[in-house]
Amino acid sequence: VAFDVLILFMVLVAESSRERISNIVLLVFASLFGFFLIRSVLKEVEQTEQARKLLDMRSEFLTIASHQLKTPVTLIMGILSMMREGSLDKATVEERKNFIDGAYEKAVKLSDIIRDILFASDFDTKEFTIPENHLERVDVNAFLGKLHNDFKERAEKKGLVLLYENRAQNPCN
Repeated sequence: VAFDVLILFMVLVAESSRERISNIVLLVFASLFGFFLIRSVLKEVEQTEQARKLLDMRSEFLTIASHQLKTPVTLIMGILSMMREGSLDKATVEERKNFIDGAYEKAVKLSDIIRDILFASDFDTKEFTIPENHLERVDVNAFLGKLHNDFKERAEKKGLVLLYENRAQNPCN
């Protein structure tokens, strides 16, 4: 801006028309250069801010993912440690079955989490596409009802009540 003011002053005090025109041309070029420079800097600041947000999201994801992975691994390791030390030998058959079932459920959960992470990592590749023959219409109400049925027993085992009410009057086909 200060440079533009200096050139404007030079235009005003120029002694000849030729000097005045060359100063006006210089003023226009300096103004355009300044405009594009500022626009470029603003774009760079915006891109830096976006990169920072992506890094924050990545950090949050890694924190959540590590917690989700540690929980089942810790339980599985605990049960295996008890088996190795012979502590489970002292338990009743029902207790041993519950421990082994718990370890199995956590192993399934761990496998699901890993599968989901790997599937999600495919989203950011340009090659990720869903083939047309894999797309199909879904009755959302039937899907939610199935989810409800699938998770109802798990919820009850944890002392929770899982409710789902299908309020649709015209189910999808």
